[in-house]
Amino acid sequence: MAIRHIALSRLTPDGTPDETFGPGGVRLYQPPGFDHFAVRDAVLDSQQRIIVVGQGTTGGTTGMLACRFDAEGEPDLGFGDPLTGCRVIPGGSAIAEAVLIQPCPMPDNCVNG
Repeated sequence: MAIRHIALSRLTPDGTPDETFGPGGVRLYQPPGFDHFAVRDAVLDSQQRIIVVGQGTTGGTTGMLACRFDAEGEPDLGFGDPLTGCRVIPGGSAIAEAVLIQPCPMPDNCVNG
């Protein structure tokens, strides 16, 4: 069964779901044109943007997946594909298992596998 949504969640400082983020503190995102994706890790960067990584398939290309969202859980369309805010790095069965934020000469588009 293909997974069709990325689920992001945010908690308040006391650990309860943040209802301002979405119902139950959850926001769902379905990247247009993706046939499959599996999220393996997520992190916040210094600008409070949410970066998720894993594996994805779009347009017949499968590989490592990276998507970026703003602090409110909206896709960052300045990252990766301008329609999805996601990027697939071709590699067949390659899966990004973890994400690490570090300096990059092109900070809005630096993804490496």
